Amino acid sequence: MTFDFDWTLSVPFIFSLIAMIYTYFRTRRQDVEERFKTGSRRMDEIDMRVARIEQRVDMMPEREDLHAMQVTLTEMAGSLQTMSERLRSQNEIMRRLE
Repeated sequence: MTFDFDWTLSVPFIFSLIAMIYTYFRTRRQDVEERFKTGSRRMDEIDMRVARIEQRVDMMPEREDLHAMQVTLTEMAGSLQTMSERLRSQNEIMRRLE
């Protein structure tokens, strides 16, 4: 029993097998490159968002600024109470004069 190898059928099969393997790895590589590009774009967008948020946070008043504003508002409220007491006393004087 001898084994006769038929090249007419095996050569096209081998070429098609090689083409399938090449196509598999080539498309797989393109998928990876596309994912890297997509990931890079997403990272750029995230970097821009973080930069915008940092800018907004830097522009916000700090704790000391808010405390100074609170003290100033308290002083203004005290001044307004003093003024209202004086106006009330002047209103009473005006009422007596009438």
